[in-house]
Amino acid sequence: MKNKKLYPWIVVGLLWVVALLNYMDRQMLSTMKSAMMVDIVELESAANFGRLMAVFLWIYGFMSPVAGMVCLVLRDFDDGVLHGFQSDLLPTCLDGG
Repeated sequence: MKNKKLYPWIVVGLLWVVALLNYMDRQMLSTMKSAMMVDIVELESAANFGRLMAVFLWIYGFMSPVAGMVCLVLRDFDDGVLHGFQSDLLPTCLDGG
């Protein structure tokens, strides 16, 4: 009986951690500004760096649902070729979660 009451809060806690890591991952690009400016001269302008960040986040936002749809398709596609493929999403897709 205790586990049934605790389970939803464990799920909420795990989802919060995943959301936090996802947010931190997206913001890593902005923390790497000085390192990227050394290699890419065009990023010395704040406007150009802002454009880079905007393009990155728009692509990230667009591709997130696309990756989810691909995951749903791959979850139902069980072929021996896919089991050797290494990806962050694929094990979750093949396990059905």
